[in-house]
Amino acid sequence: MRSEGPEALQRNSMFGEMTPLPRGPHRLSREEVQASQRTRLLTAIVDLVAERGYADTTITAIARKAGVSPNVFYEHFADREACFVTAYDAFTATLFERMSRLVPSAPKWDDFINGMLESYFGLLEEEPNAARAFLVEIESAGPRARARRRSAYLTAAAFLHEQHDALRRQDPSLGPLPQLAFIGFVHATRDLACDVLEYEPETGLRALIPDLAEWITASFYGAAAIGATTRPSRPATTGATTRGGRSSAR
Repeated sequence: MRSEGPEALQRNSMFGEMTPLPRGPHRLSREEVQASQRTRLLTAIVDLVAERGYADTTITAIARKAGVSPNVFYEHFADREACFVTAYDAFTATLFERMSRLVPSAPKWDDFINGMLESYFGLLEEEPNAARAFLVEIESAGPRARARRRSAYLTAAAFLHEQHDALRRQDPSLGPLPQLAFIGFVHATRDLACDVLEYEPETGLRALIPDLAEWITASFYGAAAIGATTRPSRPATTGATTRGGRSSAR
C-alpha cells in the first residue's frame, strides 16, 4: 500500500532532520517552518519518484506526502523539475563530501578506487529511494535534471583525474590517461548500478565493488605499459574542460 501522508516521512534523510511541525500555535520561527517544509518536500519527491516513477509523481501528491498544501510547494519550488533537481543537488553534494574525505586517507590508487566505490555504492544502499530516483528515473525528469547529472559526472571525472595526477607523482607506475577515460569509468559505474537496481536488486550494489575496482585499477596500471608515446593526441569530444579552459586529455 502506498503511504501518502506525512507520517511516512518520520525519518532523517540527506536533506535534513525530519522534525514534524507542531499542530496549532507554536514558537517556531518562519525560517524553521520553511526549513522543515523544504526538507519534507525534497524527501517526498524522492520517495514518490522511486515508488511511482517521475511521470506519475504530481505536485499534489508531493505536497500531500510532505503534509503541506500545493501553495506551500510553490513557495519553495517553481515546478516539479526544480524540486527534483534540488534534491539531486543535495544527493551529489553528500556524495562529493564523502569522496573528499578519501584524499588524505588513501595513499595508494587501489585504496582510493575502493574507497570511491564504497562511498558511492554505500550512499546508494543507505538511500535506496534516492538510488532509484537519481539513477533510473532521472532519464524521465527533463532536460534540466539530465544537464545537472552530466555536470555531476564531469565533476566526478575531474576529481578522479586530479587524484590520479597527485598519486602518479608519488607512484610513477601509474600511467597517464585521457580525461575521456575517467568520464567513461563514471558512466560505466552508473550503468552497472542501474542494471543491478533494475534486474538484480537482491544482489546489492556493493557486490559490484571487487570486479569494478579490479577493472579500473588494472586500466590505470596498464596505461604505463602502453606508454605515452604510443597514444595519439586528439581533442576532447565530451565538452569537458579543466584547468585554464583547456581539455585535460593527455
